[in-house]
Amino acid sequence: MSKIFILILLFSITTESLQNILLDGDPNIEIVLDVTITDGQNAYFPGIRDAAIAPNGQILLIPSRLKKIYLFDANGEYVKSAGREGRGPGEFKSPSRLTVGPQQYTYIYDIQNARISVLDKSLNHVRDINFRGGWNTHFKTNNDGVFIWTEYSGTYTNGNSPIVIYEVLNNPWRIEPFPIFECEDWKISQDFLDIWSRWDMTDDLQVFATGDFDDFSIYHLNKSGEIVNKFGKEYDNVERSEQEREQKIEAASKVSSQAAAMLKGGLPDRKPSFIELSIDNKDRVWVHRNKIYGDPEELDVYSLEGNFIKTVTLPAAESEYRMLEIFDDKILFKVTNPNGSQELKVYRIEG
Repeated sequence: MSKIFILILLFSITTESLQNILLDGDPNIEIVLDVTITDGQNAYFPGIRDAAIAPNGQILLIPSRLKKIYLFDANGEYVKSAGREGRGPGEFKSPSRLTVGPQQYTYIYDIQNARISVLDKSLNHVRDINFRGGWNTHFKTNNDGVFIWTEYSGTYTNGNSPIVIYEVLNNPWRIEPFPIFECEDWKISQDFLDIWSRWDMTDDLQVFATGDFDDFSIYHLNKSGEIVNKFGKEYDNVERSEQEREQKIEAASKVSSQAAAMLKGGLPDRKPSFIELSIDNKDRVWVHRNKIYGDPEELDVYSLEGNFIKTVTLPAAESEYRMLEIFDDKILFKVTNPNGSQELKVYRIEG
């Protein structure tokens, strides 16, 4: 009888230990550099506003200050550009965000034209859709479509706060509110999907979003808008160094003197908790945390259930990495070098 008890106890300990290994670390998850896109003769860009990867592997990039979009092949070789300054079809005033949907259409949000321009896979103009968002407008895609979140300042007559996610539809082309999350707790509604929040959506319409400026929480909302989980690891807040401040101002000066002047007086001493949140093709939640200038870049990986899996680390460098998005198994980083120049790096997720 005692031998049976010992065997059961050993099995229990082994099972629990195995579960902890699976939840607290997967040594097989790594990221490997695939492609680097730098400023060149055929594709001059003083900086990078946004970038995306199409389902066929092509890479799209919006350069700072220029009113156009660049297309590169999967190896980072320049293919073509499209767009010019203006308000007509295929023209831009201030293109700031882009993504590529499941049907290979490219969507570009132009804040000054108050519209989303739709291009085909060859960057030919298809349609403009009126949409008035803010600077904090974000695209996200899943296997079913393209979604947008932007700041929404209204409230319901009962005082509750709405959080609105829009869907881009075609046949006919239009933008409609998709899920509208009604928050009874005003404080909760300010903790995620605000100006500092980052978010993503699964194929079954579950939303994962980071908290506000100095909150390391990650919120999980179901498709009814209910908060079903809140998870994350606690870290110390990160202060911005003088060297980092100078680097950001130098990078902004390459875009415009006005942008550099705004940063000189507008950069807070403390950095927000998170740079980006994104979900990979294996339904793992990746969050890129801010860090002390010069320290290694760290990305925490969680399961959809909120279990910590691993911290993936990039070596320490003076360049500043900002994760833009995960597209299937590829991570896009906008990299700002010490001299203020920027480049786009594509990493492949292995494991």
